[in-house]
Amino acid sequence: MFNPFDHPGLPVDRHGRHWHELDAEPFDVWMTDSYTRCRVSTMEGIETASALFDRRLVQRCRDVESRQSVGRLGESASARRDNIAARKPQLEHPLESAIGSARAALDLVIWVARNEPDRDRRTAYQRQAWSHLAQLQRLVELSDRAGHPWADRVGSEIEELTAMPVPTAQRPGDPGPFGSPPPSTTQPVSLLHRWAVGASRPRRGSEWRTGHGDWGQLVVHESAACYLYYSFMGQETDRRLRQLWELHLQMELANLRAAGDLLRRHTGRDPQEVVGPGLPEPVALAGNALLLWDPAGAAGTHLAGAPGTKPDSEWDVVDRMTEQHHRIEHQFRHTLRVTGDARHSAFGRLARLIAVHETVEEEVVHPLTRRCDPDGHLADHLLDAEHRISDALADAVRADAAGEAAEELRALRDMIRAHARQEEHDEFPRLRRDVPADELCGLTDAVQEAEEAADIRDEEPQSRAGWLPRTADRVRDALRRIRT
Repeated sequence: MFNPFDHPGLPVDRHGRHWHELDAEPFDVWMTDSYTRCRVSTMEGIETASALFDRRLVQRCRDVESRQSVGRLGESASARRDNIAARKPQLEHPLESAIGSARAALDLVIWVARNEPDRDRRTAYQRQAWSHLAQLQRLVELSDRAGHPWADRVGSEIEELTAMPVPTAQRPGDPGPFGSPPPSTTQPVSLLHRWAVGASRPRRGSEWRTGHGDWGQLVVHESAACYLYYSFMGQETDRRLRQLWELHLQMELANLRAAGDLLRRHTGRDPQEVVGPGLPEPVALAGNALLLWDPAGAAGTHLAGAPGTKPDSEWDVVDRMTEQHHRIEHQFRHTLRVTGDARHSAFGRLARLIAVHETVEEEVVHPLTRRCDPDGHLADHLLDAEHRISDALADAVRADAAGEAAEELRALRDMIRAHARQEEHDEFPRLRRDVPADELCGLTDAVQEAEEAADIRDEEPQSRAGWLPRTADRVRDALRRIRT
């Protein structure tokens, strides 16, 4: 166990003499390991939050000596932040910076959850991870639509996080916003985790409270910085950054000692009463994807903390249709990344899924919407969009037969994305509000029957142009049998 209180570190008044050791060229963001990018973005955010907290604490200090001590800590944090930021190259597009921050937040929350000893807080962090993942997916979609060359790489990294097989009875819902983990805890390391997660969120770190007062909070965030630098130093694959983390750790050890002296002077408490006697040996960032899945689930494939994940008996038709939106998006990314026969096969699965989804909406979902909206404006608009999607799908099928479907696939993807967003924003909330819950749950059988009807593979790939209409007809027949 690493105990930061056993190490004196580099005295605060000597920090400025060592910046010359850190002169180095910025690293290439997109040629560097994704976890290295995470570590850089995380520590930049941590030091920014620390500098902001120290600056505000200075304004509340009543004696000159404490004000000077805290001021030196803040200056040191600002210098470390600037030095870390200098390692990052000037990005060509704001989306690159946004994606970097979102990926860092995702990796940090998952890593914290893997170290968190409290079960309830660990589940809350897992839920936050799914929220960050949804935000990252939206940013990648924007980048892909804008034609940025690095969007495919980030999309592949995201796909690795969600590539585990999902059983029919346990599928992810749409990740939504989730609050912070419960504030009360008996585990000192949980205080460090909560500070790290809160400080990594823009403009939120300085608002966090530990329940130990300003001086206890100062000890917590200096201890958390030691915890992160110590952890990242042992994991870093870039030699220059490993040296940077080691030097920053030495600085933070001295900062923690100074913060502990301030805590004793103002409260009479020992810093180890706040953060414990030592830090646990952390697990590495690598393998983060495994935490998104609950190993206690069937065959290890249940989603851990995924918002909207319910037992099969609690799903309704809105859950099923939202889940299909995610599957379609995932299949689009896979289809556009592969080539040759692999793309032909992937597109076949994608076309089948789209055909089932649009037919179920036309036969089951939109009639409910029309019942809730007698004027029928929303239902008519959605049906019109689905007719255009059907035409675009037919164009993509013809282009796929000719071996040149990339452009048609991207156009189809953009249409389906816009259509799905309107359904999730306008149609699904109305159904949840106006249709009885038991009726919505009862319609999940219709979705299941539709998927089973479409899974009859009795056509050759060469007949795909005629196969899609026949698939839609089978789905309609299955749905009508259920209604009768």
